[in-house]
Order: sequence, then C-alpha cells, then structure tokens
Amino acid sequence: FIDGLFLGGTEPAATITDSPAARPRVHYNMIFADPRPLEQLVTEFAEYQFTGGSTGRFGYPKFTRERFTQVVLRVRELGGFFVHPHPKQLMESEDPLEYWFADETGLEVLYTYHEDRDGGATAANYKLWTDLLAAGKRVYATAGNDEHNVPKDKALTTIYSPKRHSESYVQQLRKGDFVCGGVGIKMCIGQTTMGGCTAFAGKRLVLSVDKFHKSLLDPEHTYRVELLDDTGVVLQQAFSAGEEIYLAVDADPTKKFYRAEVYDNEKPFPIALGNPIWNT
Repeated sequence: FIDGLFLGGTEPAATITDSPAARPRVHYNMIFADPRPLEQLVTEFAEYQFTGGSTGRFGYPKFTRERFTQVVLRVRELGGFFVHPHPKQLMESEDPLEYWFADETGLEVLYTYHEDRDGGATAANYKLWTDLLAAGKRVYATAGNDEHNVPKDKALTTIYSPKRHSESYVQQLRKGDFVCGGVGIKMCIGQTTMGGCTAFAGKRLVLSVDKFHKSLLDPEHTYRVELLDDTGVVLQQAFSAGEEIYLAVDADPTKKFYRAEVYDNEKPFPIALGNPIWNT
C-alpha cells in the first residue's frame, strides 16, 4: 500500500442475531486507504478474536443490530467507507429498513456473478435502493463483480478522482461523489456535488454525461439519460454512442432529492446510476 495503488479492506460475513429477517445474513465491505485502520477496528471489537499483527487472523462473529451498527460507524470514524454488497442475495426480508444500518454508506446495486444470467440480482438490489431512498435514507449506489479471482468489467464503480491514489479514491467514496456503473455522470446543484446535501431554493442543477467505458459503448445502440426527483422522472434526453450530454434545470425547493440514470435502450436496467443530491 506504500505507493497508494491498493485499497485496504476486507469482506467478512455476519449474522444479525436480533433481526426478524428470514435469513438475517450480511456480507460487508470495509474499505480503507491502507490496511492499518482495519487492523485497529478488528482489535477494538473483541468479537473478532483478532490474533494481532499484519498477518493476524480474525473470525466472522455474530452481532446484534446495535453492535453491528457500531462497527459500521467505526469504519467511517477511522476514515473508511462501508458497503453492503449483494444485499438481496443474502438477507431475506420484505422490509427495506432491515438492510440499512447507517447513512453515508454504500449499497451494491449493479451486481454480477457467475450464476446470475438474467440480471435478477441487479433488479432486486435496484428496487431495494430506491425503496431506501423513498424512506429518506441517504445511501449511495455502488457496483461490483463477484467473480472471485476472475477480473471483469461488467459492473464498475466510476470515480472522478483528483489523484490516482487510494486516499483520494476513498475520499470520493465517502462523499458519495461517484457513479454506480461505467458511464461518466457528473451533477451539481450550486457548488454541491453528488452525495451531498444543500438547500435547493434559488439554485441551478447542472448534469453532464460522457466517457463510456468501452464495455458499455455500442455504436449500434441508442442511449438516454433520465433526471429523477423523489416523485419520478423530471426530464429525459436521448443521445447516440459517444455523444456528450449537458442538461440544466432550476432546482425545485419542494423536492427531497435529485439523481440521474443512464440507459442503453436495448437493455432492461440502467447501465449507470448517479448518486443523489439531497435537499436540506
């Protein structure tokens, strides 16, 4: 990690012992700029039974919801970013709040793994994310591949980072200023970027879409960008492969948030999700 090209972190599993979910299991990503905060966290929580040192080992303990939330919050206190990956593929509950533990955390929405042929995992996670947004939760959408030792570019998280350095990447994740998917989406309301909060009154929303990852760009396909608020689609714009799109509207002070989605018109699900900007 010395040169800043690697992220520190891990993906343990846990059972939430007091959850009413039919299957109260979670995986969770704890992402840091380097490994040292992770070592500190698993040392502080005795449940991990950490053996110590950079080559130490720890277990996957069970937690009550209260205790697990303390772990989630401690990740952020130590400068890290917490993600709930493939939530609907593990926990079984009809209550979206069972999947939420704290705001300013990530939820894996665009998700690929070797057994998911029809996109059902992404569809379930997308509905969960939108349900949590509707419930007033400030949760960021992330993307990820779960191929286990097989690098793929099917589900990418796109970060506009000021530097090619792990600390810069983690800071962008913590702010929520990134894209779930392989398309460049930038949005601001006044001086506030995606993931942030601001008063909407008297401010202008500006949105741009550009720079597709090569795996998503097909010259034979058409695309569209949709701007949404908490009640639905505000406007949409069609565009062609490789075209840059810019939109601007006056922010409505009665709305709770704005966010953007990009679609390939040949596919059923969004190929990129911009994180919301919330109204204060």
